Amino acid sequence: MIHEFQRLVWWLGQGQNATLVLVLITGWYTFLTHRIMKASTRQAVASLQPALLVCRSNKPDGKPTATYLYVKNLGTQPVVFLDFTVKCAPSKGSPMLDKQTFIDETILGGGDSVTLNYDFSQQLSQLNVTSDMCGYHALIVVSDLSRQVVLQYEYFQVLGKTMCRLGMPIRVRWKYASRPWRWRYYRVKHWLRIS
Repeated sequence: MIHEFQRLVWWLGQGQNATLVLVLITGWYTFLTHRIMKASTRQAVASLQPALLVCRSNKPDGKPTATYLYVKNLGTQPVVFLDFTVKCAPSKGSPMLDKQTFIDETILGGGDSVTLNYDFSQQLSQLNVTSDMCGYHALIVVSDLSRQVVLQYEYFQVLGKTMCRLGMPIRVRWKYASRPWRWRYYRVKHWLRIS
């Protein structure tokens, strides 16, 4: 046993063998460090992830045909509303889309709630369809304050179910990417109109 240990020490004493062992140990530590960093990143992202409760609300304010969504921030971190879109699919006719921009860039604090409404009564009255004969699909896109974690909450009114998906839809991404260019376009258009 002692003789084999001496042979191992002699083998490690050779220059190229010690380098090989050092490279293997460094590679193993690099692999472990990479796994620890990935786990830490996932944990940090999960702590920033918005958590919302989305459900239907009955809020009478003189609009019997309006539908209300109750949205509550279940987390302690504030969330930013990036988009709120509602799709109405009547029993006859083509689906209607309502992109509500009033809520864009609104911050909802931890534990706070907001009630959002949408109303398709004018369009439905033209089709002679009641709101009970329609399917509604609401899409709420929110993120944390740093915009690192973006979630899509989809609420299906007929089923009463909410689904959550990670990531920003391309339509919303395009809306925020084109915003500075639209601002510049309207600014130049205003200058040209004045002169």
